[in-house]
Amino acid sequence: MSFIENTLYKQILKSIPVLTIDLIVLDSNTKKYILVKRNNPPLQNEAMTPGGRIFKNENAVSAAVRICKQELGLDIPQLNWGFMGFFEGMWSENIFEDPAVSTHTLSVVFYSRLLVDSSKVVLDSQSSEFILSDKLPSIISQSSYIIPTPSK
Repeated sequence: MSFIENTLYKQILKSIPVLTIDLIVLDSNTKKYILVKRNNPPLQNEAMTPGGRIFKNENAVSAAVRICKQELGLDIPQLNWGFMGFFEGMWSENIFEDPAVSTHTLSVVFYSRLLVDSSKVVLDSQSSEFILSDKLPSIISQSSYIIPTPSK
């Protein structure tokens, strides 16, 4: 599995929605959501759930495990992820900062059944910091396609 070359990815963004995964992870000490401050558009400098694209021939739960390891440095096995729903995002911004290209994502949302120690979080280069929040980002919490989170 590999990354898509920039020219091709720009064409994809112009043409179709991108299938992504977003992760709901709770800190074991505070029972708050672990959100990351994004370095890239869309939602640059905003707190969002960790997430990323699903690779070709990768099942959704495997993508959740991979993304959690990449973005948070946490190993949460497949059997500990539960399906929570999906949401759509549509933004005029994109990673190419090209005003002619918008971003449209369809994100499958999983929640971790395991609470994690946020002191063990190690971020990748896509995020500048993480925060602990009582609330999920509104794009998720206000989606009519999200099953309510299990009680903390």
